[in-house]
Amino acid sequence: LVFIPLVSFGQINIDVPSDYSKISNDEKGVIYSVQKISDGIIVSNFIIKENNYLSFGYMTNEEYIDNQFKSNEIENAGNNFFSEFKMLMKKEFYFKSVGNTLLYSFRFKENNNSLVNTVFQFIKNEKLYTCSGSTLKSVYRESFNDYIKIVESIKF
Repeated sequence: LVFIPLVSFGQINIDVPSDYSKISNDEKGVIYSVQKISDGIIVSNFIIKENNYLSFGYMTNEEYIDNQFKSNEIENAGNNFFSEFKMLMKKEFYFKSVGNTLLYSFRFKENNNSLVNTVFQFIKNEKLYTCSGSTLKSVYRESFNDYIKIVESIKF
């Protein structure tokens, strides 16, 4: 995987993989949005959202991760919003770039496609960062490795 130069988003810099292209995303809080196209089909996308609600200034990253492990909020939301939802993993994952993150991954069906979403969340500088990748199940392993490299490239 080759990266193109750093892209700056305010107080954060991220390496963009060369086989992903930047896309416009005007959803509230999105600071980074890329997609990977193969044979004219979007096979993977990745976004990073920044949430600066006041409550994240009063909570440590460790408290946030611990609270999410004790809660079934993610599983309940998945069952309510996705067809054939299945949680694949929910664990703590460490990056040199950002520290400990909450990692969860789940599978679901959309338009007869089996998709896998992977989410990394962490609190940094009193903000919650949510890094989300969505990919076709058939290329999940490759996409997961891409997501790891993107998050590891984050510099504050």
